[in-house]
Amino acid sequence: MTLREVIRWSSNVGIVQFAERLSPGEEYLALRDVGFGSPTGLPFIGEASGTLREPVHWSKQSPASLAIGYEIAVTPLQLALAYASIANGGELLEPALIREIRAPDGTVAYHRERRVVRRVMSEAVAAELRDILIETVARGTATEAGLPSFVMAGKTGTARRTQFGAGYGRNEYTASFVGLFPGRDPQYVILVKLDNPSGAYFGGATAAPVSKAILEAAIAARDVALPRGALAAARSVALIDTAPRPSAPGAVDFADVDAPLVGRSVTIPIGSTPDAHELPTPGTVAVPDVHGWPLRAAVRVLHRSGLQVEIVPGTPGTTVPAAGTLVRRGTVVRLGGEP
Repeated sequence: MTLREVIRWSSNVGIVQFAERLSPGEEYLALRDVGFGSPTGLPFIGEASGTLREPVHWSKQSPASLAIGYEIAVTPLQLALAYASIANGGELLEPALIREIRAPDGTVAYHRERRVVRRVMSEAVAAELRDILIETVARGTATEAGLPSFVMAGKTGTARRTQFGAGYGRNEYTASFVGLFPGRDPQYVILVKLDNPSGAYFGGATAAPVSKAILEAAIAARDVALPRGALAAARSVALIDTAPRPSAPGAVDFADVDAPLVGRSVTIPIGSTPDAHELPTPGTVAVPDVHGWPLRAAVRVLHRSGLQVEIVPGTPGTTVPAAGTLVRRGTVVRLGGEP
């Protein structure tokens, strides 16, 4: 597996093997530099610093454990800030609770300036990580976080929970998902953390759908603080695979089995400047543009968007309603097939 595939499929074995390339000091510094193990600087009394032990206190197992999220305690705020550094081009920021205070007459009494703690990665590395996280949502462990009309980036997490002095709890897990929205030019980081979810406990099956529901509600709300102009320009989904194909004999590309959009682009044209009331509402989806696609692949894409398909004679890839039309999930879309 490539590193992209390791992250996309949350392979513990794969990430441990990659971490073996780092010395204990290098691994420790990488974790420390993104803010783990120290307070974030939030002006709020009692902030937890988390736990990140120095390498002198590590066991032989510690480098592998840390690579998959164990032997470390991280607060949700620390994790969100670490992902924010990926979103903003590589800078770890100091968090704030209040951005601005205005007097009754509207004049600005206080405005909080952006404060950079340190640069933790180059802009090029941050951009490549965003691409990997987009792939993770498009066709990895986080597909349940995908939005029909926007590119979403993110990563799932599943960890066993400990009991004080008693090791790991029986069937106790923490499921999480951290998303960057929109995926191409992130404006927001959203983190969902669920302790001991009932039934399914993987982050992709529990926390990821919660993130999707929150964002769908936010997009539909008129008074939410979302950049409508930027979102309108981003309302086209491009699921493009940039990872190399497996070349080993017998290698299986999971995307070729489950997602026929590998190596292709699915574009949903919505219009350049829609008004706020035209944005998708919960329960609606834009009809994907499948013009030029093989019939089987087009049907799969439409089904994955929550639509039903009726194949009718006509130009292959044409749909009724037309591509980009907002319809209710479950709507029957007539798809042109071979005459």
